Amino acid sequence: MARVVILGNTPSTRFFLRQGLGVQQIEIVGFAPGADRDHLPYAIEYGSGTTRFKGTVEIQEDTLVLAGRYGRGGLRHDRIPLLDADTEDVKGMAPDVVVLSEDWAGRVPAGLLESSPRLIGFGGVPYTGEPDLVRMRPAPLWAVQTIVSALYQLSEVTSAAVTNWGGTSGLPSRRSELLAARGELPGRVCHPWTATLDPGITVFGTDVVEESSDGVTTSVLHVILEQETGQDQVLRRLKSAARRARLDLRTGPVGGRDASGLPSAVIDLSAVRAEARSIVVPFFCDSRTVEAALACDLVTAPV
Repeated sequence: MARVVILGNTPSTRFFLRQGLGVQQIEIVGFAPGADRDHLPYAIEYGSGTTRFKGTVEIQEDTLVLAGRYGRGGLRHDRIPLLDADTEDVKGMAPDVVVLSEDWAGRVPAGLLESSPRLIGFGGVPYTGEPDLVRMRPAPLWAVQTIVSALYQLSEVTSAAVTNWGGTSGLPSRRSELLAARGELPGRVCHPWTATLDPGITVFGTDVVEESSDGVTTSVLHVILEQETGQDQVLRRLKSAARRARLDLRTGPVGGRDASGLPSAVIDLSAVRAEARSIVVPFFCDSRTVEAALACDLVTAPV
């Protein structure tokens, strides 16, 4: 059982909280939501998943009280202590893992660090007080990493590029900074970025951001191999990878709504194309749901 404390109240941490309640190996022993506690019950009920929370949410003194048919098992009743992370009055909690929201800018209270917990941060969390902080990859980039690693078994990968439509990579770029400085732009804008994957491959990416989004990112990955391959070999590699990772393979046709609320990246096999050295793989991610699931996997992974 991994004892977890959550610092910061954002959709990412609320999605993680809700998914963590359904994982037998995770116990949420503390939550620091910040100063705005009055709106926390509403935020959890309506902003912790793609569907409404199946239960009641109340704050009783310094405790978050959850009751209903949610998570694992039948009727549940959970009491999660609410913490004030600005004080040092957090001793004795001894968490195994501390999860930080993407906007967490403070230090982790020393009392939480006495048990030497692992630190996991969502998105571009600015916290830099501990060198061992593990930052969660954005869901589309994680999917690219998983797919490219699978295709790497066929041949060396010479280049990879991805376009994400309807969501963002969470990776900063100079263009993003300039757009923000001028108050963004109406309509659709592009945010180019680059990322280095584990095999040492540089991925060139572009986020095509809509004014509004349902949370599902549509992505098209284009990979160039050093050697030629065929459609059947590519499909076999994807099916092999799906047995070990959060990839949901569909025969298609698939749309973004098929991925809504799923903790896996959905690949449309009917749209996968392999010709000579060129491979195109379309996929869909409900980013917050997938990232929350990946964080749960990381929490429960052997140290």
